[in-house]
Amino acid sequence: MEEKKIPIVLLISNSFYWFKDERFRSFFIAYFLVFLFLFCVGLAIASAVLLFLRPVYSLISFVFLVVWTVVAFFAFIVIKKGREAVDFFKEYLKYFLIYAILPVVIAAVIAAVLLISNWSQVLTLLIYSSSPADFLSSLSSLPAAIILIIAFIIFAISSSYLSTFYTISKIGKIFGKKSVFEKFSMASMIEAVKFWIVSFFAPLFNWIDKRIFAIQITLIILAILSLLAWILIPSLVPDDIAHIISIIFPILLIVLFFIYLAICLYNAIRFFPALILRIFKSKKATEALTECWEMTKGNALPIFASLIVIAIAAWIISVILQQLPTSIFSFIASLIFPESVRLIEYMLLPLSILSNAIAVFISIFFMFSIYSQLSKNFVFKK
Repeated sequence: MEEKKIPIVLLISNSFYWFKDERFRSFFIAYFLVFLFLFCVGLAIASAVLLFLRPVYSLISFVFLVVWTVVAFFAFIVIKKGREAVDFFKEYLKYFLIYAILPVVIAAVIAAVLLISNWSQVLTLLIYSSSPADFLSSLSSLPAAIILIIAFIIFAISSSYLSTFYTISKIGKIFGKKSVFEKFSMASMIEAVKFWIVSFFAPLFNWIDKRIFAIQITLIILAILSLLAWILIPSLVPDDIAHIISIIFPILLIVLFFIYLAICLYNAIRFFPALILRIFKSKKATEALTECWEMTKGNALPIFASLIVIAIAAWIISVILQQLPTSIFSFIASLIFPESVRLIEYMLLPLSILSNAIAVFISIFFMFSIYSQLSKNFVFKK
């Protein structure tokens, strides 16, 4: 494959392309609106419950509920202009409720029934546990904990799929690119999990590039031998030599670790846009990673430099949209009503959701940009 160089400025610029295009802005707002809607529903339930427990907290919660509901209303007005964005919002919300929220709710009900049926055991744990951590560690042996863990694994997989495979497919559709991941299905979920597993291990053990793979295996073997030598040799030699060994081998292990870490980082950069290949070229995980490795040859530095700049930009956005307003509101709350600081922070959770949504879209368009510059006629112009 012909080696091409990607302009760093272009990579960074295209990562924010969604902010400049009306259709993609609507998609972004629809994505954020899904989680804002769920937050408002949860806040409404919390306000009703707090009304009977802590009326003052209920009032604060209700005020924020009104504010975020108004924000959600105007956000929906914006996306209502585009049918695609509205459909995306409705589908995403439906899939998220069915495949992410529902399993957790069902698991919570089952867990509650199991805990009630074993109330004596739970009561014993509560009485004799010296700390909350001790109680939770004891509780983890119960079937209820296992059910909840499984439910949250399903939640994590489903929500991750929707934020990657599904959302990227929908965005690609606007660009005129078709994908089999536009509809939620168990087959698609299985393919997504396969890709995540393979793409997780690929940077750690790069079997695609035999030279790098040999270096990684050598480093691992050297690290194991160094560790064994550090443990075993001091007991077989004089104290002065043992002291030197206790200094040399830890340093050697640290050096080996950072060399291995640098190689893994290099691998991860080269594999970064593989998800786009998997989604739009219907390649298997290993095939997508292999083609991505060849495609990004000679572009590790531009991709890495762009990632650094984008990460700094995302951090600045997070500070402006999330951390700064939260700090100001929390400070004011600490002066007026100190007990409500934690509650106020929870009420401002949509700011964190907004910041995370921005990070997701920047990452998605960054992958689009890399692939577009290294392939023919995909999305962005060269």
